[in-house]
Amino acid sequence: MKHRVKYWVLTVILGFVIALAGEAAPSKNELVWIVEPRLSYNIIHYCQGCDLFNNHEFKRGTNLSDMGAKLNELISQFDYGSEYLYLTEGHGYGSMDYKYDEKKGLYGYYYFDEGGPQFIMRQRDDFFQESDYVNKPLAFKKIDSDKVKMIEDEEYDETDYDFSDAQIGDKYAVAYNGTFVTDFIYDERDENTAGDKIAVKLGDKWGVLDKDGNTLIPFEFDHITLINEDAVFAKYNGKYGILKVK
Repeated sequence: MKHRVKYWVLTVILGFVIALAGEAAPSKNELVWIVEPRLSYNIIHYCQGCDLFNNHEFKRGTNLSDMGAKLNELISQFDYGSEYLYLTEGHGYGSMDYKYDEKKGLYGYYYFDEGGPQFIMRQRDDFFQESDYVNKPLAFKKIDSDKVKMIEDEEYDETDYDFSDAQIGDKYAVAYNGTFVTDFIYDERDENTAGDKIAVKLGDKWGVLDKDGNTLIPFEFDHITLINEDAVFAKYNGKYGILKVK
């Protein structure tokens, strides 16, 4: 009887240990840091168009470890001692905000650059035939385009647009080639896109989605901005590093 009790106790303990070991085992989707989080900036803004990381090389997934050395080189050029790191060559860099009119089935964008603000809405097929919007996920906000107001600025001879009455909610949804793959649940989105990937914010955390709305990087980060198809700047516990995108 004593032996049976001992055997039973050992079996329970062994099962408990195995269960704990299973919980502690690393996930197959464990995230890989190319550069460990060590940069104490409030925000990092990365200009994809400047090609500062030589994206044509990194896009193939080769030499990703060299990004650490390249990052140190970039910081020495662009860090002026502020809390913000702007990795850009300083050219005019506009901000694109994508809009969707559900009632009319229109897709469009509001864009501000050195030439002044523009507002363009087009039918689905026309919009997604343009090379800039084909085969990449985009995050849209709902509007009623009839309620967008034009404001003429005679002093600067410019036209601006007032969306205060046109906006329908303040959430983003992700669409790919004219088909929405998520609901309107996201609070912010990264201006950069890379291949079939997009970074969005849910609540107070950022993650990365693919073109089908699947989560590639979980929503555990303070900020994310895409570098290219293989890597992102990710802020974790207050510090930025470079994270590999699988």
